[in-house]
Amino acid sequence: MVTYPDPAKPEDILAYLAGLIRDVHHCLDDGVSFADTVMADLRPDGHLWSALVRHRALTLLDAAGLSPKRLLNSGIELERGRFTLKVFRSQDDGPPAPGHSRTRRAYYSQYRQGSLAIGGPAIPVDGTNLILDWEATSERAILLALSLPLGVWKHKGQPSIDWRRPVQLDDTGLRFESSDEGLEVPPRFEIGEDEEGEEA
Repeated sequence: MVTYPDPAKPEDILAYLAGLIRDVHHCLDDGVSFADTVMADLRPDGHLWSALVRHRALTLLDAAGLSPKRLLNSGIELERGRFTLKVFRSQDDGPPAPGHSRTRRAYYSQYRQGSLAIGGPAIPVDGTNLILDWEATSERAILLALSLPLGVWKHKGQPSIDWRRPVQLDDTGLRFESSDEGLEVPPRFEIGEDEEGEEA
């Protein structure tokens, strides 16, 4: 019987998913170089740039036999054992809000694919949904953070997550930046602010 890490222990999850996250980092890094090259003589367009990064990363992950799934809004989905990992570009230095997408809202609320009964309530099934958000620095370095979502939140609101840890990849391997990094994400909205600008 396979033993999976406890979702409440992010360090164990990182160790379990280390190879997969390292592959994602490598493919996103290549994707940033690809997107920068394609966009070099074009008018800046963040949405097109993100789509190019995702396209290149998807191509490389697929070539590596990792069976990625293409998601809307420049996302990628990967599975490893009982864990599903959705890779999204960071938003306001954190994981993106789920927007109005019922699929993404269900994922963030820890419902698994196929658990939404037609005409009835959603039924949780065994497994854990994770978010790996990424951004590229001005020096074109890829920054990653792994988090465990607990529910939905408004655009620019405080994320509903159990934990979020920035991931560092260097010559010593893959690790979290520190054990207490990213536990609290401050609200980024004013009282009464609506969800304008929310992605579908």
